[in-house]
Formats: sequence, structure tokens, C-alpha cells
Amino acid sequence: MKRQPSMALAVVPVFQPVIDLLNGEALYFEALARSTSKRSHGELLSFAETYGFIELVDLAMLDQATEFLARSPGIRIGVNASVSTIERNCGPLVAAVFMHLQEADRLVVEITESIAVTNPRVVHSFIAGVRAAGAKVAFDDFGDGCFSFEDIVRFNPDIVKLAGVMLGRRSEYSRDISRVLALAEGQGFIVVAENIDTEEKRQACIDMGIRYGQGFLLGELASTPIRTTAPASLDTRRDTRVSVKS
Repeated sequence: MKRQPSMALAVVPVFQPVIDLLNGEALYFEALARSTSKRSHGELLSFAETYGFIELVDLAMLDQATEFLARSPGIRIGVNASVSTIERNCGPLVAAVFMHLQEADRLVVEITESIAVTNPRVVHSFIAGVRAAGAKVAFDDFGDGCFSFEDIVRFNPDIVKLAGVMLGRRSEYSRDISRVLALAEGQGFIVVAENIDTEEKRQACIDMGIRYGQGFLLGELASTPIRTTAPASLDTRRDTRVSVKS
């Protein structure tokens, strides 16, 4: 039987590290989708959202990321999952995570914020399923999209990534940043500052109490994640994963 073309032919991952600002070690590597055609990745993702095939992109990226995890036991990788994918039909994505239980505890699923959550029950179910497999959940680009403080409280992610605009205009966003940090202390999640491209921004994060960052000052995009020692623990909460028998 003829095999159907895979979305993996249209998108490939490039990797950028999330770095511990105090010791320079990589917490994990985010896998970012890049188009293999002449169209930009932004155009492809926009088309995928508009015409309803973003879940195929998300699945292709997850499959490729888990292949890297299987070959590289010393790294952790983050992959994106759109709210569109989750609310339309999250089953295939959760199933794909369960298909890779041996690697799932080194997987971070970053929920993107391009549209607002309209079905909290489904999003809760998705997060519970991903965590049951051993993976972690992040909110991407908080402060520059549709996620709210109420979403942080009700969905309780493991990681909240602050959008670059919050750091770039931190005098304007200082109250919001402080509120995120206060929630992090109470709920136990990790805060990551995005788009760190100057030493001044890196130092500002440290001064504000933000330990982790991502951006071109800290690491360029690369076709493969650089292997490191075993990643720092993200297990700040009770372990609810399913067991994997050897």
C-alpha cells in the first residue's frame, strides 16, 4: 500500500536552548518549526491555523522531537501545541506522547497562545493526559497573547514563558512580571524570560529573580540540540505519570 506523504516533509525542527542564567546550563531545548519550502515558517503556521491542519504540524514536530530524545538521553526538548489542536481534537497528540513513554519525562509541551481558550474542560484533560505520561506543560509567550493570569491559576502549568515584550518594556510590565513571580512562588512553576538578546536584559532577569531565559544572546538556532549532562529536574510537583515496565 502506498504510504501517504508526511507533514514531516514540510516542516523540520530547529532548536534553541532555555538556559539557566546562573550557571549557563541548558534546562531544555525548544523545537521550533521551520518550513522546508520557500514560504516562511510564519506563513506556513498561519496557513495551518487558518485551514485547519495545525495539528498535523504539531504532530510532525512531536514525532521528530521524540526521535532526537531517543538518540540523546542527556537532553530535554520542548514542542509546541496550539490551543486549536488541543480544543479541536487533542486525542492524537496525547496518544503520540504515550507512544513515547520512555522519553516522555524529558518532553515539555509548550501550549501556544494564538487563540484564547474556549473549552477549559478539554484543555484540562489534555494537560492531565500529558502529565500522566510524564511530560511537563508550559505556557508560551505569556503577556503577548491570549493567556491570562486566570489561566495560570486554573491550568497550573509547570513553566510560564514570559513574552519578549514584557522584558523589553519591563518598566511598563513590572507589575505583571512581579505578579507572575509571586504566582510561581505559590504554585511552584518555573519562569522563563524569552527574547534575551543583550547582556543588559540577562542581568535584568537575574535582578528580578528570573532564573531561566531564552534568546540569541544565550543560544543560536541549531539543526540539532547540543547534548549536555542530564537536565536539571523539573519535578516540582507530585509525580502522576504512568509507569513504564522494562
